[in-house]
Amino acid sequence: MRKIKLLRKKFIFICIIFSMSITGVGYAAWNDDAAINLSYKTGFIDPVFIMDSSESIITVKNGALSLTPSQNGNTLIVKGEVYPDFNENILVKIMDDGTIPTVFNELSEKKGNVSELNINKNINKNIESFTLNISPNNDEELMQLYESFSTFNEESSSLEQQIEILREKINYYSKERKYEFEYKLSFEQGL
Repeated sequence: MRKIKLLRKKFIFICIIFSMSITGVGYAAWNDDAAINLSYKTGFIDPVFIMDSSESIITVKNGALSLTPSQNGNTLIVKGEVYPDFNENILVKIMDDGTIPTVFNELSEKKGNVSELNINKNINKNIESFTLNISPNNDEELMQLYESFSTFNEESSSLEQQIEILREKINYYSKERKYEFEYKLSFEQGL
């Protein structure tokens, strides 16, 4: 009797193992075809300079400048020739070509002493605007020389002194000076 009970227990135990195995195989066959397909795109920011054709060349009586965005639009190249008394404000606009809205974050000046960049009130939410003032008068060495000309009293000097002063003025205007300035504008996500 005891042997029959033991055989019965073994048989039940083997049946339970067999049924669990069949259940596992069935679950694996059912779960084998389940898959998750995921597709997504990330956004990006791409602030670029925009210029109207009328703004790309600035010509005034005391100089001319050309403003050209770089090929990728992330840099504005300013070139030209100006006289020492040149003082112009240039409207600079930056638009975001990316898929995520951006806002202006920070302005840092890397180098330069003949320009100043001011932030304008944002009129359009997609376009940030700035005023770039270019003035060689900000060069201290040139300003001291220019002021020495203006303090000279022509009535009390001799003709030779006046001629010498005129020569210095001509040299002042004929010397070519190269100025460079660089600003770094930082933008951040503006959701």
